[in-house]
Amino acid sequence: MRADKLDNFSHQFSKVDLVKMDVEGAEVEALDGMKKIITRNEPIMIIEVLEKNESTVYDFMAQHGYRLVKKQNRNHLFEACKI
Repeated sequence: MRADKLDNFSHQFSKVDLVKMDVEGAEVEALDGMKKIITRNEPIMIIEVLEKNESTVYDFMAQHGYRLVKKQNRNHLFEACKI
């Protein structure tokens, strides 16, 4: 299956407010492919995270200024920290 970075399509969107992600174990790769969108828009992120990827996803999100707001089963709600 061919995959492409979401950042390659970011010019098609004026603003991204919410991202819902369920990528069956490819959370880190998907997040890496949307760094520009995350940085520019600071969308609310709802990510289904496999247990084996939790610490890596948490680290990525913290490095990009996000905090975990809620976790329910494998669904994780992150929002940008406002200083």
